[in-house]
Amino acid sequence: RRAQPRTRPPFPVESGLWGKPTVINNVETLSAIPAILGGGAAWFAALGTAKAPGTKVFGLSGPIRRPGVVEVRNGVTLRTLLDEIGGGSADGRAWHGAVVGGPSGTIVPDALFDVAMEPRERVSPGTGGIVAVPAGESVVEIVKTLLRFNANESCGKCTPCREGTPRLLAMIDELGGAAGEERLSEVRGLAEAIQLASLCGLGQAAPLALLRGLETFPEAFRGGG
Repeated sequence: RRAQPRTRPPFPVESGLWGKPTVINNVETLSAIPAILGGGAAWFAALGTAKAPGTKVFGLSGPIRRPGVVEVRNGVTLRTLLDEIGGGSADGRAWHGAVVGGPSGTIVPDALFDVAMEPRERVSPGTGGIVAVPAGESVVEIVKTLLRFNANESCGKCTPCREGTPRLLAMIDELGGAAGEERLSEVRGLAEAIQLASLCGLGQAAPLALLRGLETFPEAFRGGG
């Protein structure tokens, strides 16, 4: 049966599998249970911050010396993850930014690499996927790659995600090398509409990288780079 989102409420805790109340947790949450049982909830919580207790699992990739999966205290910075744990740049290039949170994540500029990562804060860890972006890489092309992934993964049920995400891709291609503020405003408006009107998390998060890119790398979109 084709996987499609449903209108909520009811939420899974009220009516989920076979119409029964259902608890859903991801694997990362379940993997923390042995440590919590062994050391106690207070001990585990103290490993992180007041806003983000405990630990977080990150996947480090891109041109770094030591890519891999690591578990660290919540509140870690991108600088620590990429330069200390990841070993720094594999080819000597300076960092331009990082894709944080996977295909439905955001692009964080290197100016924020020393900000603690906490959910719903200025730099949010999201799903924990980290792709280092060195100097010389095109932010616009990265955003297009992420949008293209989400467009391909759309189940097609709701119009904002099914039609809106491919349209965003086309609009970015149409920007060329001299995008005015009016045109960028149209792109931003469609991205925000997709966020608000999509039925599930995939559609709601699909424009995140674009919106963050427009906010933190505006000149890249005005210049097509």
